[in-house]
Amino acid sequence: SVVKQRCMTEADKVPTNVRWYKGDTEVVFDGTTNIVNFNTIQLTDSIKYMSNITLKEFVYTDAGAYTCKASFDDANIPESTVAITYAEVTLDSAGCVFMDYLTVTEQTISCTLQSMETTTGVTFTLPGGATQAGVLGDV
Repeated sequence: SVVKQRCMTEADKVPTNVRWYKGDTEVVFDGTTNIVNFNTIQLTDSIKYMSNITLKEFVYTDAGAYTCKASFDDANIPESTVAITYAEVTLDSAGCVFMDYLTVTEQTISCTLQSMETTTGVTFTLPGGATQAGVLGDV
């Protein structure tokens, strides 16, 4: 799986450094499987600074609390933490769900989420980009 996350800081200047952590361990960005990039937007009275990460080959053990810490010259280090979870979709052996829309009007797709966080909803992206809300069940 591929996971993308953004951390945004709005201040009167650009941070001197931005670091990402999973728990207490700093995330190492290799430019291939773990990628980080930055962009800024100059506003009238401030600067929005965004640190964007892409974690390719994301697996269940990569799930957890990710923290973005921005450092400034004045020793101010604001931080933001987000919980990133991992979901696995169980499909047929070929990895696809086939439907004949002339005869089948409903298809069940089973997803298993392993997380310490409470799941509040599920959405499926269909071919063509349309989304369909799913129904949460108990295991």
